[in-house]
Amino acid sequence: MCSNSSASSSVVAAAVVAIVGSVLAILGLSLVLLSLALVGSRPTPEMPAFLKTIMLVMMALFLGVAIFGVVTGVGLIRLRNWARISALIWAGVSAFGSASTILIVFLMPLPAPPNVAPGALAAIRWIILLVYGLPLLIGIWWLILFNRRPIKSQFAEQSLSADPSIPHKPRCPTPIVVLAWLLIISVFNAIFVLLPAYVPVVLFGHIISGAAGRVVFILSCVLFAVAGVGLLKLKTWSYPLTIGMYLIWLASGVISLLTPNSKIILNSAMSKMLGSMHLPDSGYQSPDYMRYMSLGIFLGLAFCGAVLTMLFYYRKRFLEAAAASNP
Repeated sequence: MCSNSSASSSVVAAAVVAIVGSVLAILGLSLVLLSLALVGSRPTPEMPAFLKTIMLVMMALFLGVAIFGVVTGVGLIRLRNWARISALIWAGVSAFGSASTILIVFLMPLPAPPNVAPGALAAIRWIILLVYGLPLLIGIWWLILFNRRPIKSQFAEQSLSADPSIPHKPRCPTPIVVLAWLLIISVFNAIFVLLPAYVPVVLFGHIISGAAGRVVFILSCVLFAVAGVGLLKLKTWSYPLTIGMYLIWLASGVISLLTPNSKIILNSAMSKMLGSMHLPDSGYQSPDYMRYMSLGIFLGLAFCGAVLTMLFYYRKRFLEAAAASNP
């Protein structure tokens, strides 16, 4: 018989935070979607048609994630292991994204629009710190909480089979499961190739644009998603595929940064992309985009390095589980 143990107070607290935060997000996103719908379908100089479409799609996706957040909170209270994995995925994405945003905002100079007091920019920085600091703290809390042995044992007890004669199914290491779901979710990035705008792909110091760039971008998204599905199904081929994809993009990023005139190339690509969007004139000079991109590039390289380190660390455990699952 399965254990009837109830969730500990710390798990219940995390579940309440997930449910309350998700409900607030649902209300906010619903208001944004309603306001966008009331604006009308006719494009305006302030919001081109494709930009409004992107916002509608992104808000709808975020709304779906928020609804699943409520489901995850309920699953945590019921000690469902998939809910723990879901919480870890959200915690990892939230912690990394929030920390990266805070670093970029505080280390990079913000472009100052005309007629704005210098003190206003400082206030904007502190508002951003407050907005992104809370998800960062919650993400760190959940990463620590749901990786503690006593907490993991609560969820493991609920997943034990009632019949001890049934062999225990091999499990993929939890960090690899989290990575696999992130790879699967990343396939939604392919939506950006539908933009009627210049979307460059920088590969080994060369800008690939047009149809070739879109093919490379879609192929990368699909391969990452396929690798994620393979990891979840404990397929041996998925591990070298995942490592190979991250090695390719890590090498590409390093070579692109070390390429002569990389600053000019990246600035030109960003200028063309923003120019193709036909955004309204902001009233101030275009900034040096490389100053704002460099930190993001280094963070991306650091993320690739961290993922590769994790993949090599868990390689033996994954292959053992794969061998047991697919004799």
